[in-house]
Amino acid sequence: MQSDTAAPERRFMEDNGLNPNLIVRSATQLQSDFEYRELLEAAPDAMVIVNADSEIVLVNAQAERIFGYPRAELLGQGLEILLPERFRTGHASHLARFAECPSTRAMGSNVELVGRRRDGSEFPVEIALSPLKADRGMLFSSAIRDVTERKRTEASLRMLSAQVEASSDAIFSCGTDNVITTWNAAAESTFGYSVEEAVGQPASLMLGTADHDVDTQLDAGTQVRSLETVGHRKDGSTVEISLSVSFLYDAQNVKMGSSFIARDVSEANLRRAESDLDRARLATTQHTAGVGSFELDLTTGERWWSDEFWRILGVDVAENASLELMLTGVHPDDRETVENAVTSLYSGAPVDLIYRVVSPSGHVRWVHSRANAEFAEDGSPVRILGTTLDVTDLHLAHTQRREAETNFQIGFDLSPIGTAIATLAGRLTQVNPAVCDILGRTTDKILGKLLQAFRHPEDTAGQLEAFELNRAVKSRPAHVDRQYQQPDGDVVWVQETVSTVPGQALLRAARRGARAGVAHKPVSRTARRAVNSSAAWPGFATERPVISVIRPKR
Repeated sequence: MQSDTAAPERRFMEDNGLNPNLIVRSATQLQSDFEYRELLEAAPDAMVIVNADSEIVLVNAQAERIFGYPRAELLGQGLEILLPERFRTGHASHLARFAECPSTRAMGSNVELVGRRRDGSEFPVEIALSPLKADRGMLFSSAIRDVTERKRTEASLRMLSAQVEASSDAIFSCGTDNVITTWNAAAESTFGYSVEEAVGQPASLMLGTADHDVDTQLDAGTQVRSLETVGHRKDGSTVEISLSVSFLYDAQNVKMGSSFIARDVSEANLRRAESDLDRARLATTQHTAGVGSFELDLTTGERWWSDEFWRILGVDVAENASLELMLTGVHPDDRETVENAVTSLYSGAPVDLIYRVVSPSGHVRWVHSRANAEFAEDGSPVRILGTTLDVTDLHLAHTQRREAETNFQIGFDLSPIGTAIATLAGRLTQVNPAVCDILGRTTDKILGKLLQAFRHPEDTAGQLEAFELNRAVKSRPAHVDRQYQQPDGDVVWVQETVSTVPGQALLRAARRGARAGVAHKPVSRTARRAVNSSAAWPGFATERPVISVIRPKR
């Protein structure tokens, strides 16, 4: 029994004098109308039958599905209803020419055909045409196939093919026998074989047969991912490549072959080796200088510390670099200061800070850190860069120097020997209380004056001034008797011993009733010549100070 969906077709055919039970007669075709209709409904393509006037007389369920029309709306309509408007004008003439010379036209012609759905949307189709003889005239059967998915797949394949051809990586494929079937331009430049030379050759021609890692993984059916190996060029040379291999399967999951991607990493390996060498040199330099460096990318959160920076902090390199890890190594008394300095970086203030770090073993080191932030155009910080210098030894030296200076100053002030510091021009810059006692004057009355100003007018040792300095410059202390006059007229006889010491000032030592000597270093030849040509200190210049020791005469 026929379904109700066929009723509109039957009425239409009866009204037009067609026998709905006898559409076509042929000894080799179907034996009954029932069998014909069942086959028509089961057809995978949309079946649309029109008469000589291009009116639709029969459709199947597939035609309803792909065009979106119920068959009652299609029967009696012109075939143009299934065509875009831009193609409707020429359709009648095309059908007339086909009717004049009817023949079966298979699908797959080079003509791009387009169908139109009930909602107005368009889609690509392929159409096979066949003429049918009926009692009331010629009919034309159209088998229409929606090829949207196939066209989409073809477009994807064309795009993929273009991408493969444009790739800078060598890409080629092989069948299950590992014989090359495709070969892109980058493969030709990498290995030196043209497409004609490579296709049909075994992949081992380019990959070699000695690479057991590749062979083992392929034999085991394991995909290869970024395996660094050696490829073989046509000219016999080798090329360092990063090889990836994946397997190709059909719809039934049967292996069809393999796809190979080979990237030339020769230049990359060379740059990496140079970079490793540069890093090694930097690490050696930083270790020698005791300088570590650090970097923080604020956009990605990535942190990098140099090896020397890890060593300075005294933490294990296996730890993850972080601000928290760095702060845990800061001395508790300095931690707040360091945290405030780090915070200030984000507002653009540079960091220049000396603080202490404590290693897990408890060893304390002094470090000097400098850091700056880089900012984006919108003013937001994007990167922090800095260095940290181990200044433990320098800090210790400064501490010892300050202690020595303090001790010297105490000895200078408390010494019973009158001691004065002056330039080699003779102007006093510093005196101790013993000098004030000898000269009978306060400090403010002495500083800035020439020592000669306090001598007795009858002092006859003035002509020995240059001589005694000359002996001191030559590392031989000079001794001379002098007499100084105090403001109340008292005269003090002393013996001076003069010698040079490193520095920028002249040191005179005077003590009543005692001798003292001071070690010194010689001055430059220029200073010596100046001494030899000078009759007195005023106007004389040199790089070294002088020490004099004075003994009162009894």
